[in-house]
Amino acid sequence: MMNPEPQGGFPDAPFGAPPSSPDWSGHGAHPAGPGGGFIAALPARPLLIGVAVGFGLCCLAGRVVSRLPMLENFRRFHDLISPTALFYPTASELVSHVEHTVPRDKHLVVVGGASYFRGAGQNPDELWTLELQRLLGDDYCVVNYAMNWGGITPFAGVAFQALAREYPRISFVANASPVVVDDVDGGEIYRYVFWDAYYKGMLALPAPWSDQVREMARRERKDPAGLELHLGKWTDQFSYACDLWTYVGYKWFFTVWSDHASETMTAARRTYADPFNAKLAQEQRAFRQDQGYVQRYEAWNKDFAAKGFLPDKDGQLKLDPPAFGLISQLSVGMFPDDLKSKCYLVFMRFNPYFMQTFTADDWKRHELMYRVGQQAFERVGYRVVELPDADFTADDFYDAGHYMASGGRKVAKAVAASIREADRAAQSPNR
Repeated sequence: MMNPEPQGGFPDAPFGAPPSSPDWSGHGAHPAGPGGGFIAALPARPLLIGVAVGFGLCCLAGRVVSRLPMLENFRRFHDLISPTALFYPTASELVSHVEHTVPRDKHLVVVGGASYFRGAGQNPDELWTLELQRLLGDDYCVVNYAMNWGGITPFAGVAFQALAREYPRISFVANASPVVVDDVDGGEIYRYVFWDAYYKGMLALPAPWSDQVREMARRERKDPAGLELHLGKWTDQFSYACDLWTYVGYKWFFTVWSDHASETMTAARRTYADPFNAKLAQEQRAFRQDQGYVQRYEAWNKDFAAKGFLPDKDGQLKLDPPAFGLISQLSVGMFPDDLKSKCYLVFMRFNPYFMQTFTADDWKRHELMYRVGQQAFERVGYRVVELPDADFTADDFYDAGHYMASGGRKVAKAVAASIREADRAAQSPNR
């Protein structure tokens, strides 16, 4: 059935000629297409009230689900439940998972860092954090929140800070480097988690650390992307929209396209299992046989072994003490002072297969860099876990840096020993 021509129409206007202005007096609004008249006829006040009530209910739902345990059968964040595939767990959801799964009388061990500690190179049933749990025993509970391209402070580091207010016995473990310090908020990829927790009031903000955090917020808001992030997280402290969206996407259906799930875009993320890779050993050999890959990481390792050194007048590389003084100075701000002694920074070593061109001088600088870097972090209160090169073989590594299961077990042994030693010292009557 054709729509009737409205009064004042212009059926006879020549092609291309500007139409005369129709007279819509008495109609209230242009009935833009079928149903337009119905919409225009809706009373404004009930409609606005309905919108407001719907928005309020969504805000309430977001608050409710932010306090519920979301993650199921969780061992680590695999790709499809991570920002890699556009899934963004909130600070509230990270904390809620622990609150519902770890009793307050347990010693909570939060594992952070990058893909090295997430367990890239290890299948779900052989993760190094499972071995760490076994070595520490039932009085401890290990939660692996490490994330690809993470660092010390982002993501898991935020959860650690929030949970430290609830768990009297808590430790934080993350892979680290003797010559790298992270921003307070973790940097561009994962800073959304820090500011989510900040605006929701989940973080303790002792002075003078709080001054540094607020100054970073002011600085970031001067950048358009930073301003957008901060406005979004400031708003979300009231709406909890991100918590609701993430919860719905995990439990029931997803709403964003991802190349990682192109054929099942709308499937709930909880339905995706952490995949098992039966070809890890085959892939390990392939990395060693790829000459381009070998040469690239040989060069990278040589360059890394020169960090913190400067050439003298004879061109020989000598230690640059101010560089490591700067490491100490910058690392002060990563966490509040009362949490530094609870942080175990594990200095990563790399696959010796990709260090075969190292000279004796390269090795000396390499070891000196690790030793002085350890002193730089320990000087301001962090605990450093060393992983000596002599303890690892090439077969302990999947590629140039990630661990196979055997290497992961060695990392777990070193971390467990360090945590237990600190706990014994804390319980000593002579302390």
